[in-house]
Amino acid sequence: MVSTRNFMLDKYFKEMNQVNTQPKASPSEVLSLRDQIQNLSSEVLSLRRALDGTSWQEHHPHHLKYQEVEYESGTDTVSEFSESSSSCPSCQLSRMQKNEGERERQRRGKYGSQQQLSQVDDLCHMTVPLTEDAIMKILHHRWRNGLNMTKIGSITLVVNSFTGPQLNQVLQQKYTSNTSSVIGCIAVKVLDKFIDTNTSQSVVFCGTGGSGKTHTALATLRQLFHLAGGGNETDSFKHLTAGFTVLQSLSSARTEFNANSSRMGQYIEVLLSDCAIYRTKIHCYWTDQCRIVEPPATGDNYHIFYQLLAGLTNEEKVKLHLQGYSPIDLNYLNNLPRDETADVENFTKWRTSLAVLGIPFFDVIRVLTAVLLLGNIEFIEDGGFELDIKGNAEIKAVAALLGVSGVVLYRGFTTRTHNLKGQVFRSLCDADTANETRKRLSKALYCRTVAAIVRRINSLRRPSSHSGASVSSDEIQSSDSVIKPLQQSSPVTSKSSATHSTSSHSFPGEGFIGLVDMPSFQNLNCNKLDQLCMNLCAETLQQFYIHNVFTSSIEIARAEDIENIMEMEYIDNKPCLDLLTCPTNGILTILDKETFYPKCSCENFIESLENLHQDHNRYFSPAVDRDQSFGVKHFAGNVVYDANALLEGNRDVLSDDIVSVFHKKACNFGFATHLFCHELQALEGGSPSGTIFKVFSSFHSDNSRKSYEGVKSTHMQDFQVRLESLLKTLRQSTPHFIRCIRPNNSEDHVTFDQEVVKEQLRVLQVLETTHLYAGGYPNRMTFGEFNKKYGFFAPKRMLHKTEDKVVQDCKTILDCLLRAMDKNSLPYCSASWALGTKHIFLSEEAVQYLELCLVERRQQALTLIQSRVRGWRCRKRWPLLKRQLKLHHITMKIKRETPPCRPKLFDVIEPPPPPPGRPPPESNEYQKLKIIQQTCQIYGLNMDKPPPIPRSRPYTVAGGVKVFFPQRRIMKCNYPDGKNSKTFLKSGDVVLVTGVSQRQGHLIVQHRGCAIEVPLCLTEVYRNVSAVGTKI
Repeated sequence: MVSTRNFMLDKYFKEMNQVNTQPKASPSEVLSLRDQIQNLSSEVLSLRRALDGTSWQEHHPHHLKYQEVEYESGTDTVSEFSESSSSCPSCQLSRMQKNEGERERQRRGKYGSQQQLSQVDDLCHMTVPLTEDAIMKILHHRWRNGLNMTKIGSITLVVNSFTGPQLNQVLQQKYTSNTSSVIGCIAVKVLDKFIDTNTSQSVVFCGTGGSGKTHTALATLRQLFHLAGGGNETDSFKHLTAGFTVLQSLSSARTEFNANSSRMGQYIEVLLSDCAIYRTKIHCYWTDQCRIVEPPATGDNYHIFYQLLAGLTNEEKVKLHLQGYSPIDLNYLNNLPRDETADVENFTKWRTSLAVLGIPFFDVIRVLTAVLLLGNIEFIEDGGFELDIKGNAEIKAVAALLGVSGVVLYRGFTTRTHNLKGQVFRSLCDADTANETRKRLSKALYCRTVAAIVRRINSLRRPSSHSGASVSSDEIQSSDSVIKPLQQSSPVTSKSSATHSTSSHSFPGEGFIGLVDMPSFQNLNCNKLDQLCMNLCAETLQQFYIHNVFTSSIEIARAEDIENIMEMEYIDNKPCLDLLTCPTNGILTILDKETFYPKCSCENFIESLENLHQDHNRYFSPAVDRDQSFGVKHFAGNVVYDANALLEGNRDVLSDDIVSVFHKKACNFGFATHLFCHELQALEGGSPSGTIFKVFSSFHSDNSRKSYEGVKSTHMQDFQVRLESLLKTLRQSTPHFIRCIRPNNSEDHVTFDQEVVKEQLRVLQVLETTHLYAGGYPNRMTFGEFNKKYGFFAPKRMLHKTEDKVVQDCKTILDCLLRAMDKNSLPYCSASWALGTKHIFLSEEAVQYLELCLVERRQQALTLIQSRVRGWRCRKRWPLLKRQLKLHHITMKIKRETPPCRPKLFDVIEPPPPPPGRPPPESNEYQKLKIIQQTCQIYGLNMDKPPPIPRSRPYTVAGGVKVFFPQRRIMKCNYPDGKNSKTFLKSGDVVLVTGVSQRQGHLIVQHRGCAIEVPLCLTEVYRNVSAVGTKI
């Protein structure tokens, strides 16, 4: 606490010295500087008394009114201080003394009431010392009051409330809660930034497992569609919702701390044209494929396996060879307690969503069932020539489900084809190799099925005026189906992202908004290649955050000779990334080299690491199994990796013996053949020839045949290239960071575990970020950008608007800003800036005040434009309105003067008198009143009113043809006739009829911007277009 106050005290002394050493200025600047010095001196005095432990209010008891008014616009809030007295220097000093007295009382340990803590929506505005305890206390009180979002300037902290809808209902269910308003603010902020700057945006969701990253990302996507995609009733949104419903069951699983953990990274690319969403693409990053064949003991396999066992009917189970199976009978599943009712409900939704996507249900379910039954197959050596099978019924069922012969499938598992200098020969496999092939086939079938579904989800798009065909980021040249030698180490950029990042500058409203939801940091008892991939993702995104928030701000300010730079002590994980990804001697580089080395062993791999990195501060050797494992000090903790598991996972490949099983000559299941279509194209005639393929699906094939010898491309290298491609796409956009926090490990909505939260705050470096945004210059803009955006502060006559005068214009705008702050009685120390050689550096409160003024300025401009346009429209339409009113007045006058032409329905008609000499007729010949009354009572009619007129038809009939509205008709005569008023429509005029009027026998005619009721008898159909209609 004392070090923080000393830092603030030194900062204020430096500002006072800088103010006192400035050259001579104008009288207005002298007054402003005098007020600023008085404000600074009052705060310095307050800080000195605080260091001595003396309360300011004990010496200066002032009783000025303090009022805080919040102006909300998007996500920016600004506090205004108002007082009842005039804004003279002494009153300002008293106000500052009062404010510092309140701050001092809170510094002495009294944080204030729960309501006051809940109102702190931005940690930059904290009135207490910046400590972890203070931040955690504010987050706790806000979370307990249902406010789970807290800002740190432009960065957002979201504490998981565990009270929202289920993950598979986020896109479907429209809910109103504090979470929806939070996500709405994020979506509005991102979309406004996209429109204002005409640059692509990206939202990065970071946090530990169970912090709500996926939930927040999907809710943000839903809000983006609500704002710029037409809402949730459009076909594209329904298609996307169905796609995410299918993927969530396929990519989510229960872990030790999260019942619905997403085990697959996702980059959701929302493409916009003319500021409207026309396509959404999903890019998937598999990071937990081993769970398919080896689920951990403390978790489950993917949800879809349990859901299909609970949701399939008995007839379907018989057809799929699953009758009598339960999770305890299948080796790939753990028998942990589950909610079968929820599984049945989710499986029904999953099945319906497949139908919406147009994917055959039984094609997908056959593959998934085959993956389950593959786990019960085991090859055993019995001393004979061939391997014995444990699970003979299962291999027959798998062969039937995949549409192949059981013998052909057995040969694919147990034989290997080799190619030695052009000579092809085959050999039998041992049991371990056959069982390993079975596992790899299970992973290949599952992952390729998910990839096929993702391609189907990404197939829907709306027409766009500017954008061309967009290719998925998965479609990169390094992801060939056949393993290729390592040709490049530089990342390959997504074609779609590169196209939109450049085209966004050419066409207004063209670009993309990317949502990044990658798996979090993980540390298990046995860490394999999957955990290394997850931790590499976490390290990369953390370094991207550090570079954008800390490194770039401080280094650029130092390069432009900015004084009083706030020196921050933050943890930079660049050394850890260099240890992992260094192109020359990084751990991943050594792993790729050792994977396919003929004499590679776990001991050689560990020895290489020890020789190169034993002195590295992020590398360590574990106390146990030093020859089989190594350790890395990540930003979130120390992790020990199993070297043998890394080598085995990195050489995860499929031989062409098992791939050739699915050739169309031997397989009658088209979907299974489609999953390996690119690999089968590389085989000549479908016969194995010693070619090696990747386990995971890819989108390009060079149709070339690569043998096992000389192959250097590995699973880790491909994953690293895709991760670099994602990072390059993020660098081309403006990032927004959402830091998600898990309040407890039990998924309880009432428990706030301080130790759990404090650990996450340290990992996410929330305290360091708050220090930077509260006391540094986290925002910077070029002089041209600043003048263009905030030039409204200064009158136009005071700005030069030339390249050589940009700095002078910037100073003029800042002078006007000072006057505005003085007018609003805002302290100058809350909004500071510094001028560099190319940029202006702004504090967070200065940016918030500028944005508030910008929003008010735009609101005033919009009001002025609307008033002018509405006035112009009224003045332009007044002559037509005047004639229309006059015509209506004449029509009503004629209607009042004209007597009714016929009596009311069911009125008693008096018969004419009989001629002389004839007897009067019978009374029932003209009067059948009783019969009429009885008829009206039966049908519910009123004798005094006519029956209701039927609904108007949407067409007219001319020549036996229905002519629908709108239609063109021609006037038979003038209307009005010109006797009592001026003729409005002349005979022979072609008019546009839009519908039938409520007046009987009249049509609605649009003429010169107004609607006129014209009798039908005065018009006839225009014969040139009467052919368009339906023949009766």
